[in-house]
Amino acid sequence: MTRSTCAWADAYVSSDQKPDTECHEWGTRAKEEVLELEPDLVVTSLGHNMAATSPTATTVSASGLVDGLVSR
Repeated sequence: MTRSTCAWADAYVSSDQKPDTECHEWGTRAKEEVLELEPDLVVTSLGHNMAATSPTATTVSASGLVDGLVSR
């Protein structure tokens, strides 16, 4: 599963300092699909280094992305 510019994190990634709700929704659906597949291994990759912790956040941070990756 892939979606361009979206990180698989329970956070709101951004390339323009604005939280991206579409990527977050995609990640939630992808997680549900992965859980249904019951894989032995899941590998993820991303190019982002910051994210917001909520869709209404006014700032993004590295810790926001880390927290989102751990949560996802």
